[in-house]
Amino acid sequence: MEKKKKIKRPTIRDVALHANVSTATVSRALSQSSYPISDELRERVLLSAKTLGYAPNAAAQMLRKQTSQEIGLIIPSISNPFYLQAINGIDSVISSSGQILVLLNTQHDVQREREFLAILQSRNALGAIVSSVDTSPRTINQYVRRGLKTVLLDQHLNGANCTMISTDMRSNGRLAVRHLLELGHRNIAFATTPLSRWTRQEIYSGYCETLEDEGIAPNQDLLFIGEANTQYYPNDVELSAGAMAAEHFIERRCEATAIVCINDMVAFGVISTLKRHGIRVPEDISIIAFDDIPLAGAYCPPLTTIRYPAEQMGRLAAMMLTDSISNNTGFDALGIQLLPELMIRQSTAPV
Repeated sequence: MEKKKKIKRPTIRDVALHANVSTATVSRALSQSSYPISDELRERVLLSAKTLGYAPNAAAQMLRKQTSQEIGLIIPSISNPFYLQAINGIDSVISSSGQILVLLNTQHDVQREREFLAILQSRNALGAIVSSVDTSPRTINQYVRRGLKTVLLDQHLNGANCTMISTDMRSNGRLAVRHLLELGHRNIAFATTPLSRWTRQEIYSGYCETLEDEGIAPNQDLLFIGEANTQYYPNDVELSAGAMAAEHFIERRCEATAIVCINDMVAFGVISTLKRHGIRVPEDISIIAFDDIPLAGAYCPPLTTIRYPAEQMGRLAAMMLTDSISNNTGFDALGIQLLPELMIRQSTAPV
């Protein structure tokens, strides 16, 4: 069998030979350098490049310029559609500004996040949008001081010297619990991934405060924390955590009539596990969550959830970052919070 001949990619030297000019002239013509070059010579080089199918090596250009047009987006999970919505908003701004969005998935690993920031710095990236899993502002501040323009997304990190865009998570927790109280629920459980991030801590605080306002003492026996477990959903941390939280709920024979889930993905894990054990939603137990990802309204039952403006948050983060880059200005350390919305569907019902 005849071996296929490997097609060689044309180089700048090939273009120079075809146009009968020096490689320096080719470089000046293609890069639209300010170095004087005649229109006739420029046209000859461009025609040769087109004839040979030559395309400049973007990576080499970046190295020569000692900068890039990259903006890093560091997120904890590409499997959570909340971040896909945020990416849509971010990309709509970044692509129109002629910059390149580089997606980096930490898989909820602080060390990976720190490594990604170091990589962006070493590549002379223009900036970074970070949904951080780090509980300390030290690393972020370190790179901000080195000139990496940074915006925190869906996070508030006390002491971070950069703009932070989120929603008022504590009020969101209160909004969810008030909805259940209005339906007559008094025995309300809470299912979550580990309470390590600011967002989760704030939602849980809102849950506790609203119960206390009604004279109901928060009960640690009603707190169900799920870890990632390959036994349930090997490819999704949050679905696995929801399934594990629901298994604990069933094992303890919990008598709660409603569960607040930390996000929609956790809620899906909870609901599917409850159903597998013959527990109906919402007939036997009501479920409410946070995010309002696209699947929430199509789930069975359609999920009652607190809608976060994820795409708007992403767009705002990108606008602030690109504005800072184009004007070469720094950020004030400020927090911007967007308003949530309660989406009442069929996973909650009166007691």
